[in-house]
Amino acid sequence: ENAVLFEIRGIDMLCVYDENADRMRVISPIKPYTDVTASEKDAIMDANFRGALDGRSASSNGFLYAAYIHPLISLSREQLLSGIFQVASLRVSFGKEYSSGLMTYGGDRGTEI
Repeated sequence: ENAVLFEIRGIDMLCVYDENADRMRVISPIKPYTDVTASEKDAIMDANFRGALDGRSASSNGFLYAAYIHPLISLSREQLLSGIFQVASLRVSFGKEYSSGLMTYGGDRGTEI
């Protein structure tokens, strides 16, 4: 009732929403979390800070996901489409750029406060 399963260019995605909580999320499974290496975890954390923008990598129930989470009340069509694009980009770039596909920000490593 509150979920939509869909596919974009061969990438399985799930949109789950809860009007009472005013939240939605689009997720795509990447791989079992037990298979994620320490260097991949470091790359994920760096990407979540620098290169993933609104999409993020997250784990739940023993699985690593690409995820986009947003309040429903202020969600525009453009934001939803951007979120879907970011989740797809994070999914396909896992193990390479770890990127949401749009841009990076935050400066070079070591320049943060």
